Amino acid sequence: MKFWRNKGKERRKQWFLDNGSTFLKELIAGCNGKTNPIRSFSSDQILKATNGFDPSRYVTSDLYYTWFTGSIEDRSYMIKMYPEEKVRGDGDGIGAVYNDIVISARANHINFLKLLGCCLEFPCPVLVFEHAENGALGHQGGIGSKDTKFLP
Repeated sequence: MKFWRNKGKERRKQWFLDNGSTFLKELIAGCNGKTNPIRSFSSDQILKATNGFDPSRYVTSDLYYTWFTGSIEDRSYMIKMYPEEKVRGDGDGIGAVYNDIVISARANHINFLKLLGCCLEFPCPVLVFEHAENGALGHQGGIGSKDTKFLP
């Protein structure tokens, strides 16, 4: 049993190193070398916050990502998870993930969710955003009716 736990730890450590090096390279290049504090969350924190990505925490999804709500240290967050099979199956999928991180890190506007941190201990980075208190913007850029599908 201990062997399986150690194997899982080694896999998470390798994902952290692989994702971390690419993440730093893209973030530094995309932000012109300026610092931008982004908190690092552990996989345990993310799994606990989302109850293991439980469907009851599901908000919405797109082709390359799924949004969940979660609570870490008594604070609500929006968590964006990229399924490995969809991202790695596409030729530029992983590049699009890191591009999303860089753009989210640089965005500073009232209509954008603020990127607070990420977790690099998954096959694809998991992003942690501030919680959308008043709902999320729809396709047309405004809060829609109850029938409208919302996108964070």
